[in-house]
Amino acid sequence: MEPKEITSNNVFYNNLESLIRLAKESLKLTESQNTEFQKNLLNEKFENYDISESSHLANAGWIILNSIFISMFSHFEYKLFLYCKAIEKSNEFKIKLDNLSGSTLVKYLNYLNLVANIESASKNTRNYQTLTLFQKVRNTLVHNGGIMITDINKKLESHELYKFLKDKKVAMGGSLGIIRITNVDFLENFYLLCKGLCDEIADEINKNFR
Repeated sequence: MEPKEITSNNVFYNNLESLIRLAKESLKLTESQNTEFQKNLLNEKFENYDISESSHLANAGWIILNSIFISMFSHFEYKLFLYCKAIEKSNEFKIKLDNLSGSTLVKYLNYLNLVANIESASKNTRNYQTLTLFQKVRNTLVHNGGIMITDINKKLESHELYKFLKDKKVAMGGSLGIIRITNVDFLENFYLLCKGLCDEIADEINKNFR
């Protein structure tokens, strides 16, 4: 196993940075289109009003950012997978990745920490705890259409993600808390978390597997 080859994070970071750039450019374009639409609306008769265009421009931003966050999370999981498979191929451990259970993210981090002894992948770290919150946001978007509350008897404020999303300035629509990422800061915060964690993991791999 060549440590420098498996721990190079450049392509991964470039991909996340490209996704963030795409988010910014998409928001700028949508804002420009919305401004033009509002301008034309003032100069045209009411019967020419296109309600579908209005709805599209009102929702395009958060739809794009929600989708880009999901994509960023997938890139991150794949990077962890590559770390695990590279260590697995070193044949230094009898336990294989497929021997572990749990969700994709938990399995990868457990392999790195419990099998390969990578301390920065431990569930006791602050990065790990924050990452689990981002994962829950991702899972809510992917598996529940972004809807936080499935039991109408529960208050949105009592949801485990409420404070996290509020602090990150993520919109939670209605009493059901429909997650709408409307600012790029949320994506950039996730990027910085991924970068910090992957830098630490890469450093440990380079030290431990020479």
